[in-house]
Amino acid sequence: MPNDKWYPGQEQAVVFYGSSFLRQRREAAERFMTAYIRAARYYADALIDGHLRGRTAGSVIDIVMEATGLKDRSVLSDMTSNWVDPNGRMNVVAMAEDLNFFKFQGLVTGDIQPADAIDNTFQVAAAHALGPYHAHNH
Repeated sequence: MPNDKWYPGQEQAVVFYGSSFLRQRREAAERFMTAYIRAARYYADALIDGHLRGRTAGSVIDIVMEATGLKDRSVLSDMTSNWVDPNGRMNVVAMAEDLNFFKFQGLVTGDIQPADAIDNTFQVAAAHALGPYHAHNH
């Protein structure tokens, strides 16, 4: 069952910046985020109904195959792929739900909230600089 059926909107991955990267190489951090969002948009154009079957799917599959050593393209085109927000936004509500689960399990202690660790200024600036995303996956 695809995870969008049993856990819709779960935040599965985020981009973390180290403090020295932020302080000492801020311009590089800005360029990285712009490149990341461009890549997220390229990936989003590869998806049709949760599958790598869109306009850019061929090259996305090539990249994944090269990075993983996978030999069978159909594995990637047939599986349900993870969605990535083409503007780099995070699902903070889902992150809070996950954090509450881990707190309930006793794996996280203290009064931390997702907002305590989130700085979306790079994402907002990069998405604004790139302009509105328009899906081109067909």
